[in-house]
Amino acid sequence: MVTTKIMDSSRMQLNGVVTSMRKGIMEVQGVREVEDIGKMMVNAWLTLMRDHVRTYGVSSVCRFPLYQVDFGWGKPVRVMLRSGGVEGNVFVLMDTPSGDGIEATVHLEEKEMSVFQEDKELQTYAEDD
Repeated sequence: MVTTKIMDSSRMQLNGVVTSMRKGIMEVQGVREVEDIGKMMVNAWLTLMRDHVRTYGVSSVCRFPLYQVDFGWGKPVRVMLRSGGVEGNVFVLMDTPSGDGIEATVHLEEKEMSVFQEDKELQTYAEDD
């Protein structure tokens, strides 16, 4: 689990968020003890809750060979991750069936979803299915 904090959303730049997250990932890559990872996660969540920070969860199953699984009747044509019961602001990333892109399942509050859908910079990277 990696967290990044953005204080001023009006000055938020995508490349800054990605850089901050990559830095966090590099910091936790050396941690091998499950207990230490658990402590890091708890501390991060406690800090966010204490500071009343609006959070956005991002999870990725990219590069997992989901389209290569064969239970005896062939490889899947389409893989969907169950998203029922998800609350809050959550993004789940996974590879496209062809493997040449990334799909995002996005759960946002209605007000934030409309802002997300109208973002011109995001639209330059997105295709609607």
